[in-house]
Amino acid sequence: MKITYKYPFFIINRCECEYGLCGRGCAYVDYCAGVNVCENGGHCIETCDEGTDYFCNCTFGYTGKNCTEQVAIESKGPSTTDIALIVIPVVIGLLALLGILMGTLLVMARNKRATRGTYSPSAQEYCNPRLEMDNVLKPPPEERLI
Repeated sequence: MKITYKYPFFIINRCECEYGLCGRGCAYVDYCAGVNVCENGGHCIETCDEGTDYFCNCTFGYTGKNCTEQVAIESKGPSTTDIALIVIPVVIGLLALLGILMGTLLVMARNKRATRGTYSPSAQEYCNPRLEMDNVLKPPPEERLI
């Protein structure tokens, strides 16, 4: 049905379609008229400008042409990737610290063994020298002037 609006400087012609029709010249079928094609509480919106079509404004948790596909809701908790990004560097750091500690203890044990045993001149010099070094090298007697 064609409706004409007359204004002082211009005229507007507008088509108002009968129920169930849409688009230019009311040539297209309006799928949103009558039965709601959208499921799960979605709202049908006609798009008859370029042709006969519609889309559904879906409620939360649903998607798709007719709101029939359920959206997988992600959990809010930490993912395994987030946990792995924290745990792996901590474990590597602890293993590196353990390796450094073991290496230090090994070097200390070797140095300790070097001064132990039945006969070790270095141990005698280091721990309990039998001769005092001061008595071994006595300075020569002083000369007197007369």
